[in-house]
Amino acid sequence: MNLARSPGYLTHLTLYVVAATVLYFVSTPEITGNLTERQQRDFHVAAFSSSTNVASPVSLAQVQSGKVDLGSVSFLAPAGDITVTTSGHDLHKVTVLERHPDWQLVEYHYGNSHDSTSRYRAFKARVEPVSYRVTMDMGLFLSAVMLVVPVWIVAAAINALWNRIARRTKASEQA
Repeated sequence: MNLARSPGYLTHLTLYVVAATVLYFVSTPEITGNLTERQQRDFHVAAFSSSTNVASPVSLAQVQSGKVDLGSVSFLAPAGDITVTTSGHDLHKVTVLERHPDWQLVEYHYGNSHDSTSRYRAFKARVEPVSYRVTMDMGLFLSAVMLVVPVWIVAAAINALWNRIARRTKASEQA
């Protein structure tokens, strides 16, 4: 058996990519059950005024607490392109995934330093949350940066073990 030198930095890179991918999917699950209070505040919904294509963003928490005047808005999106009006530089994108006579399945993408996707069934005067997922957050970035050191330690241990086995194998072949 002839083992070559350890892969070196390739070990670190491979371990980091695998660990960062696992970290992302473990840290950003799609939530389909009960939403926490914070998730309800971050769950975005499009409220349309008097059958225009212009929507105002409201949170699920605002809808459920009665802070939205249900008589002056509809959660059903009109046909065509949908524009979301808001102050600031946040990104809002509303997409109707399914249209039914009484309701719609809507996907709402919100983007800033905290990006999320909210899916809900929209009715004229109410919404039913379907799922919520944080797609990017500053905490994920910081976790990915902090992941470098433990992955480097594991990669160094793997490379040291690899080199030790290679030296022993070479010594036994020469004997």
